[in-house]
Amino acid sequence: VRQLLTESLLLAVAGGAAGLLLAAWGVDALAGGLPDDFPRAKEIGIDPVVLGFTGALSVLTGLIFGIIPALTRAKPALNETLNEGGRTGATFGRGRMRSALVVTEVALSLALLIGAGLLIKSFWRLTQVNPGFQADHLLTMNVSLIGEKYKETGQVISFYRELPARLGALPGVKAVSAVSVLPISGGDGNGNLTIEGREFPPAQTPSASFRRILPNYFSAMGIPLKQGREFNERDTGDEKVVIINEGMARRFWPEGDAIGKRIKVGPPQNEPWLTIVGVAG
Repeated sequence: VRQLLTESLLLAVAGGAAGLLLAAWGVDALAGGLPDDFPRAKEIGIDPVVLGFTGALSVLTGLIFGIIPALTRAKPALNETLNEGGRTGATFGRGRMRSALVVTEVALSLALLIGAGLLIKSFWRLTQVNPGFQADHLLTMNVSLIGEKYKETGQVISFYRELPARLGALPGVKAVSAVSVLPISGGDGNGNLTIEGREFPPAQTPSASFRRILPNYFSAMGIPLKQGREFNERDTGDEKVVIINEGMARRFWPEGDAIGKRIKVGPPQNEPWLTIVGVAG
């Protein structure tokens, strides 16, 4: 019993150690492949509580699956073995139990394989989803204008007017623009939507998220412009302009006449009217 139990425990501990090593490598590989600003990336690691549970489970598995066959071998039923009828009955009983164990193992293995296959398929399909912009050959950086140098609004405007031209002169740069919040990163602005000439019940007032961009943004991001035009340097006067996406245009102007319409995003009494000059994909 001691010999069989020792062998079983050694196998269980070795399997647990190998699993821990693979987990450590996997976590390092996963964390190393994530961008620096990935949400909660610093929290990815091996949890001590889960590690302790896994270790205890490995030892318990070794004890249970080692002591049962050890006790079975330690007390052979000699009378049943010598007796033909008893031997047949014992063999039949053991055979049925083994068959049940094999069926259970195959069923659990099949469930794991199906789950793994579905996970791989879901991940592959996720990689095929078009995010709406061209992500490759695209470099982003965060810019924060602080201090006395950018205390006045005019200084900030001047900086952003000069930035695309200065960066665009660098070798290999094809297009430069800026956006207040990167796509699919969360944190974009949101407000109630007011459409000129339309009334919505208070409980059904639509809302819209929005971002502020510089000219040439859609070209730099590879986002197609379905109607109208992009922003240009002349869009800084008293008339405020806006570009909406195709989904919003389909919902509120299904006939395709969104260009020239006016909207407000936010409290109607505080926000100016925005004239739609383009529809982006």
